[in-house]
Amino acid sequence: LESAFAKERACFNAELEKATALRDASRGDLEQPRQTESAQQQQQPAKDDWLHLQQQLDVALQEREAGREEVSRMSEQLIEVQSREAMLKAELLSLKDSLGTQMVSQGNAVAAEHVET
Repeated sequence: LESAFAKERACFNAELEKATALRDASRGDLEQPRQTESAQQQQQPAKDDWLHLQQQLDVALQEREAGREEVSRMSEQLIEVQSREAMLKAELLSLKDSLGTQMVSQGNAVAAEHVET
């Protein structure tokens, strides 16, 4: 008996849901112009928020690109400085070698003078 009652209640609820859906659909057709206007008013702040976020994103992308360009420029300058440093080190080593060679030559000349005297 309870099973039959549960089935009957389920059928009744299904019919009630169908009737409610049909009623809501017919009301929706009548209320659609009001809802559309209301929906547009609600969507406007969302569109404004979206546009604001898009603008923020554009600014962030421009800043990132400017940052990349700055990093690239600084990298090029660093490479130039490192190249100059390497050339100066090579020149310094060459001067030290040259100075060492001169001192050895002078030392040999002094030693030769002592041998002669």
